[in-house]
Amino acid sequence: MGVTSGTYSGALDTSLAGTYSPRFLAATGGTAASAEAALFAGMLAGQAYLNIHTVGTERFGEIRGFLQRAP
Repeated sequence: MGVTSGTYSGALDTSLAGTYSPRFLAATGGTAASAEAALFAGMLAGQAYLNIHTVGTERFGEIRGFLQRAP
């Protein structure tokens, strides 16, 4: 399709453990609070990204983008 950029708007409740993958949750201390702190630290350091997956056999993400502060 040739699309190389765009925007996404949505809301995630970062205080809920279900917001995070089990692997990220475990790697950051096992609680939603520790995962949230790690996510925000990564965002501030320019290291956080978002994968958007489809339902089906594509398990590795189809779209990945680094998170940036809104202007």
